[in-house]
Amino acid sequence: MRHGALALVVGFAACSTDGTGPDLSPLQSLVLNRDVALVAADAAAQDVELIGGPGGSFGIGLAPSLAAADDEHAPFRCGTHTRDGLSVVRTCTFKNAAGETQSSYDPQTTASVSIHAEIDGNLSRDNWSATIERVRDLVVSGLAGNETRRTWNGTGTSTSTRSRHREGTETRQYDVSANGVMTNVVVGVPRSANVWPLSGTITKNVTIKITGGPRDGQTVTRTVTITFNGTQFVPITVNGDTFTFDLRIRRIVRDNG
Repeated sequence: MRHGALALVVGFAACSTDGTGPDLSPLQSLVLNRDVALVAADAAAQDVELIGGPGGSFGIGLAPSLAAADDEHAPFRCGTHTRDGLSVVRTCTFKNAAGETQSSYDPQTTASVSIHAEIDGNLSRDNWSATIERVRDLVVSGLAGNETRRTWNGTGTSTSTRSRHREGTETRQYDVSANGVMTNVVVGVPRSANVWPLSGTITKNVTIKITGGPRDGQTVTRTVTITFNGTQFVPITVNGDTFTFDLRIRRIVRDNG
């Protein structure tokens, strides 16, 4: 990215709410889309951790290390805790194959688990910080007996206020809200041999409100799709621009254009 062009993002001229205003240049759009990709992908990385994947360098403690992938039951240990400025509250509902509620997880008879998760607090990365609130309602199926794969589906909402993106001497700030759908995200069992989700997508509709600068209060919208592929490097598409995100270190590592 050319630093001289970054300041233009917060100075959008006549941006329409669909994010394709006539005065939004291709470079301005790319910079904004990259910021949106970072926010959306960071939330997706937390989702991976929530479903039992590794926490990475910036994990929130749902799976504190790669060793946690050896613990197949980790996603179903619900409760309340705090980690690195974040509050995490998870509630689990266990059901057998007949749809009957169980008092606890049983690896042989539990067929599905519904997880309601609420995560809020302050995040700080190398070049991004925000105050976040994220809510997830997820269902994992395919659990009963000697499983080889689990499939996750669900929905989620999130807000990131004072989302500050720093690059060189430039700073861009937004308030970001999103709602999304997790569709058929498949993870292999045992997790020690299948660390990252094998397939599936997370799709988000994102609204970005510019805060500060001459265009304070203007909004744009974006559609984000994150596609899992069995590796830590996942493609993220934001309104036609594609980026590669590293789930382990929580960074965009390549702009694919």
